Amino acid sequence: PLYEQAAELRPSKNNRLLLANVYQNLEMYDQAQQVLNKMNAQEPTDFDVLAEMGDLAASRGDVDGAVARFDRAIWLQQLQMRDTTFVRLLKAQALMSGGRNQEARREVEQTLDIQPYNATAYTLLGNLYRAELHPELAVAAYEKALSLNPKEVVAYISLTGQYRQQAIASTDAVGVLEQGTQVNPDQVS
Repeated sequence: PLYEQAAELRPSKNNRLLLANVYQNLEMYDQAQQVLNKMNAQEPTDFDVLAEMGDLAASRGDVDGAVARFDRAIWLQQLQMRDTTFVRLLKAQALMSGGRNQEARREVEQTLDIQPYNATAYTLLGNLYRAELHPELAVAAYEKALSLNPKEVVAYISLTGQYRQQAIASTDAVGVLEQGTQVNPDQVS
């Protein structure tokens, strides 16, 4: 109710996107879709709204719908000469969740071509390698992510999971997680 009130009192783009995101996190997908549809009708060229619509479609399991929205958002960003990195990584995550790893890899690689020091992209690359059963490459990608951004908590968690999957000494896996909580204690969940 508080987010709804905030969006009514101050119907800024950010408040409405936040409301849609809250609905999505609460799995109130129809309400989130209503908010986003209204925003999209008012501003059909707003790539932030399209990206949020893509993320919502992905969380509903509609990978094709998500990809279509992400592609449109990327196209609009390119027309406006904006950075496409964030939306490309959202698209890669959606593709991975749908088991479309080759397409996801292309998005991650395009991101790394644009931003070769993007720790999140290396974390996703590690996840791809892990899904494809290439543990050494996964570990290397996670370690690269952590060398670029020691506060990349997802990389610590993924690296720990990879170590456990490889049955590497549990003290090593615990040590990696402890290091992650020390550098960024607020993001570990």
